[in-house]
Amino acid sequence: MKSVQAPFLLLLCLVLLFSSAQAASKKTEEIQPPTVTSYTLEEGTVVVSGTRAIVDYDLIRYETEDCVGWFYQEDLEISHPIMQGETDTFYMKKNYAGNVLKDAGCLCIPTEALSDLSEQTLVFYGRSGGSGPLVCMTSMKKQEYYEAHPYFRILTENGDVQLDVFAYMEKSKLTLEELTPPEDEEGFESWLEKMLEASLIDPLESNLPEAGDRIAILLNEATTPRRVMLAVIRPIRYETEGEVNLFKYAMDRIEGTSGVVDAGELGQRYVYFQTDPIWSDLRFESFITSKYRHVSGGACGPTALANILVNMLDPSELVKIRDYTNQDILFCTCSVNELYCNHNHMPYKIETPEEFVRYLPIVLCNFCTGNNVYGVISRSKNGTGTTASYVPYLCEALNLKCVTPSTLAEGLKMIEESGNRGALLVCATEFSPYSRVGSHFLAITDVVDGMAYVADSLVKTSYKSKGGVVKMVTSGVAGFSKFPVESASLSALGVVYYIEPNEGVKLCVHTYPEWEYAQ
Repeated sequence: MKSVQAPFLLLLCLVLLFSSAQAASKKTEEIQPPTVTSYTLEEGTVVVSGTRAIVDYDLIRYETEDCVGWFYQEDLEISHPIMQGETDTFYMKKNYAGNVLKDAGCLCIPTEALSDLSEQTLVFYGRSGGSGPLVCMTSMKKQEYYEAHPYFRILTENGDVQLDVFAYMEKSKLTLEELTPPEDEEGFESWLEKMLEASLIDPLESNLPEAGDRIAILLNEATTPRRVMLAVIRPIRYETEGEVNLFKYAMDRIEGTSGVVDAGELGQRYVYFQTDPIWSDLRFESFITSKYRHVSGGACGPTALANILVNMLDPSELVKIRDYTNQDILFCTCSVNELYCNHNHMPYKIETPEEFVRYLPIVLCNFCTGNNVYGVISRSKNGTGTTASYVPYLCEALNLKCVTPSTLAEGLKMIEESGNRGALLVCATEFSPYSRVGSHFLAITDVVDGMAYVADSLVKTSYKSKGGVVKMVTSGVAGFSKFPVESASLSALGVVYYIEPNEGVKLCVHTYPEWEYAQ
């Protein structure tokens, strides 16, 4: 790997949160949710049609060795790891990383239980308050609620099962031994009658167990449970056409403001905004900082670079970034990296070209907070911004030329002479119409007929400038503006890097498909 010299110019870019989400961008194609799949019961097996929910078992093993399965309910916000710790309830009030939680936790199985969940009777412990895995218990006594949510599902590497609930009790004095069904048929029938008599719900006929069926006992406490739920365990056979990764669904279903815009004479262009709800509130810090800064208030640099790359490169080229990271590119609904995840959920692992396009600003934030083989960290310790020190390294990873022109005029000429293959990463000073307070990174993507075209990561529909130099490309369309090359000095933009693909790099064709991000 060839060495990279230290950048000639390092700029600290500061930007205030601009709270607007009125971008006229193309909406992300709706993600098909893993919700309310239809199913039939055939000789004790649940036959499921519709979208199948899956989890990444390799990622689970990367995160923890104690997870034995995944517990979820399709149309409820219930999606939790099933843990087996050093005690029966070790993870009951903790996340999978072992951190104590105030009102949440994991679903647990006893320490002595088989980790493959193959036993005839399975016992689970989980909190029923706050955001615990069994929070639905507080509503289960209502018959209409039960009938709307009569089952749960458990996903494992050895096969998935459905838990069809047939009994729910509160303030039960039954011991775990009494809750466990006998093995003989006569004893089972007597036990079932006793359980249904104590239950607060009338079970669905299809949910009633028979002698020999496997049973799940779900308890909200280990010693004196106040709430008890009983369910018959049935194997699942899938007859489905699509899959949705439960670890990715939470992010994939968010409708963002970034996307394809009609950039007038440029045609289609893709624009990312810092304030996009997909990532605006994600914590954006490295391991050497301990602040609580977010993407919306300090990621104009990575977002500007993302605006260059997405309009320059074919999505297949973006995937090459992960070849130059220390580990998988992981983020979550908390943070742009794993460093500040609350570990109440599994992270999102970016893998496909489609995912790189949708989440490119997060990818670059992840890279510049230290997840790279170069050891560079560009997230500032103080202030709100990010330096551009990571840019040459990222360009090397993507086989891109990266130089610093001496002037803005020189940089604009380089774009024009490249036939708009190249682009400029620039920084607006406080005197620029592109900046509100302090400095702000932008991307100049094209020079056409004497006009320079600028992609801005802040949502704006007009710019105040001396003599009206800066104008929106298309009225009412945020993201792209233009100014005359001959009036470049009035833009008050400082050039940081000129970036251009080297030979052999596959270029973007500016025709963007309707990505289905959950695929």
